[in-house]
Amino acid sequence: MKWEETSTYNAAIDFGLFNDRIYGTFELYQRDTEDLLFNARPAAGTNLSNRIFANIGNLENKGFEVSLNIVPISTNQMEWSIGANLTRNQNRITELIGDQPTGGIGGGVGNNIQLHREGFAANSFYVYQQVYNENGQPVEGLYVDRNADGQITSQDLYLFENPAPDYFLGVTSNFNYGNFDFSFAGRANFGNYVYNNTLSNSTNIAGARNSTGFLLNRHNRAQEINFNVPQFFSDYFLEDASFFRMDHITAGYNFQEVFGAERGGNLRLYVTLQNAFVITNYSGLDPEVFESGKLGVDNDIYPRSRTFLVGVNLNL
Repeated sequence: MKWEETSTYNAAIDFGLFNDRIYGTFELYQRDTEDLLFNARPAAGTNLSNRIFANIGNLENKGFEVSLNIVPISTNQMEWSIGANLTRNQNRITELIGDQPTGGIGGGVGNNIQLHREGFAANSFYVYQQVYNENGQPVEGLYVDRNADGQITSQDLYLFENPAPDYFLGVTSNFNYGNFDFSFAGRANFGNYVYNNTLSNSTNIAGARNSTGFLLNRHNRAQEINFNVPQFFSDYFLEDASFFRMDHITAGYNFQEVFGAERGGNLRLYVTLQNAFVITNYSGLDPEVFESGKLGVDNDIYPRSRTFLVGVNLNL
């Protein structure tokens, strides 16, 4: 076993126009990682452990990044700047020692919903293709026979989507007018998928009672889905988790010479709202999921808090 090794190649163009009232960067990149370290499943009979850390393969990331900054207003009294960056990234496993299951889920013992496979994106979801009735409802236990052998087996599982976004977007804005300032920063992911384990593990009717007969919590969509027993590997539970999140909004005001012209002193009052809002079609608590090293598996994560801050800065 050895350390991973990464080589990065990139080419970029920086530009500035109109006395840098418009400026930015365009960059192409490729990052190749060799000898990936992974807690892998060894071949049967070769080790006393079910999992061992080993160098199992190579991974390629490539894409582009564009950043653009604009200063629409710049005077003695007022200044406004806007910035945005867009990144396109594709990852692909270029070499791998055998398929490697990952993405453990709640429900059953040892179930994994993701798979590393050569030629595909890392952490791709490994699921059955769900069949729906005429009303658009999933049919319990009915999946597409993808290899057309007349039966549904593990050979009909397929790799579908992955938790890594196709595009990343970031936006910022800063506005100053006299002693007043206002700013915000937000970001977005597009094309990232999440396996809703909370939904798949709490919508089956058969699990509504425990061994002593007491009723357990069921998801409010249990009747809508109407599965009697869990269908953990249905691609019905994969959701597009693209989102836009406003990370912070801040407004402030500076009071100058608060102790008089001779003594000076500056006082700044500000208010900040962190995690202001999220726009997404994902049905779970948070589309941005990373829990205990599992990327893209939502199993009752602790939600991010929304924070209101009021601050005072005094400079003597």
